[in-house]
Amino acid sequence: GDCQRYAAKMDGGLIRKEIFKGDLAEKVEHMSDEELLEAFMRPGGHDKTKIYNAFKHAEHNAEEGSRPTVILVKTLKGFSLKTFIGRNPVHQMKNITMDALKDFRDHLDIPLNDEQLGSKSKESFALLAEDSAEITYLRE
Repeated sequence: GDCQRYAAKMDGGLIRKEIFKGDLAEKVEHMSDEELLEAFMRPGGHDKTKIYNAFKHAEHNAEEGSRPTVILVKTLKGFSLKTFIGRNPVHQMKNITMDALKDFRDHLDIPLNDEQLGSKSKESFALLAEDSAEITYLRE
C-alpha cells in the first residue's frame, strides 16, 4: 500500500506531508527530509535484534501470567535489494543483474567473492562452519 509507495518514491518531504499531519508534525520537525526518509527506510521488521527482543519480552509476559502480547512488525518489500525496494515486481523477479546481486551480498554480509557469486557450482553457496554462532543457534 502506501508505505511501499513512499519507499519507492524515496521522498522524505512526501513522507512528512502525508504521514505526519496535525500534531504528529511536531514529532519530526527537528528532522530534515533526508533524515526522515532514512528513518522511514529502516523499519523495525528488518532489525533482527528488535524482533528477538520483542519475542523475549512476549515470552517473559507469558511466563509471568501477564496479558497476551501482540508484536507488530513493519517491513518493506525488497528491503535488501536497493533497486527494487518498495516496488511490486520484486516478488516476481526471475533474474537479477550481477550488480544488484553484489549489492545484496554486500548488504547482507554474505561471504562470497565476485567469482563465487557468478558461478553456478556448489562453491557459489556460503556454507557456515558447524560450530558457527548461526548453526549453534539453529540447533538450540
